[in-house]
Amino acid sequence: MIDTSLNIDILSYSSEYYWRVRASNPNGTGAWSETRSFTTIPDIPASPALLLPGDEAKDQPISPELKWKSVSEAVNYKLQVSTNADFTSLIIDLSEISDTVYPVTGLTNGTTYYWRVSAINAGGTGDWSEEWEFTTSHLTGKYEHTTEEDLLLYPTPVSGVLKIKGIEGILTTVSIFTIDGKMIKCLKEIGISEINVEDVQTGIYIVKIINSEFMSTQRILKF
Repeated sequence: MIDTSLNIDILSYSSEYYWRVRASNPNGTGAWSETRSFTTIPDIPASPALLLPGDEAKDQPISPELKWKSVSEAVNYKLQVSTNADFTSLIIDLSEISDTVYPVTGLTNGTTYYWRVSAINAGGTGDWSEEWEFTTSHLTGKYEHTTEEDLLLYPTPVSGVLKIKGIEGILTTVSIFTIDGKMIKCLKEIGISEINVEDVQTGIYIVKIINSEFMSTQRILKF
């Protein structure tokens, strides 16, 4: 070759290469240059798989955690949350999320949200994940019971029996939901003081308490 540069298009992603150069003329060939190395960029990452909340999940809290599976060689993730399915009304548009979970705050009760995630690395930004949707609970501040001293769920985290204080003498429905909206326990009695969760798998759950005086939605951690 007679030029001082060379374009190579047969290299592999995420690979280290070594190179050296020597010059030649009619009188012979000179010594090799010092050896240098370089590493090629990674391939564009694959699309993440969404986890929680499940697609079309109902009665979600207004401060949910969005969770997805990690992607090999991803450095950051891009997250979009929208109030319409074509993502033209974005309420979240972030591209430097290093974790695979993102806590969302400030959502509106009784509203459907759409979300998607893509993975990013030095090679570029991958394709979007599937587009999932979830709907927040219709619970509003007018009816929500928020006085901590009146209603108390304990201990938290809980391993066996969840104690409930503040609904003595009232006919109350206590329901426990998974994060993706599936009801796993429901108890309706007067003056419920506890509910056994020993058979519930480890994880985060939503406890909904409803009676004639108030409605409350709280999170618990089962371990």
